Amino acid sequence: MTAALSCPGGFANATLAHPNKAIHYKMVTTPTSTVVETDAGSLVDDHGVFKIYAADGTVLAGAELSFRVDDFVFSIGAEIHDRTATLRRGTYV
Repeated sequence: MTAALSCPGGFANATLAHPNKAIHYKMVTTPTSTVVETDAGSLVDDHGVFKIYAADGTVLAGAELSFRVDDFVFSIGAEIHDRTATLRRGTYV
């Protein structure tokens, strides 16, 4: 994988690559969400793990849909439509 699923600057354009299986993605962050768009493959919430798949089903990237602050775990909601995913901070788990 050549790119991580984070975007500290607010906007990213990059390529996820696995030998012979590249897709381009764009990521935009706002104060309340992160939107990920790809030009190919698929985006899924696989039992609490956000995954980006190549067209042939190869997993190119993945990230848990939660984050921890000290002893507190917060969920991240994923609304996925076609090749666009909107990730939002959820609730305390």
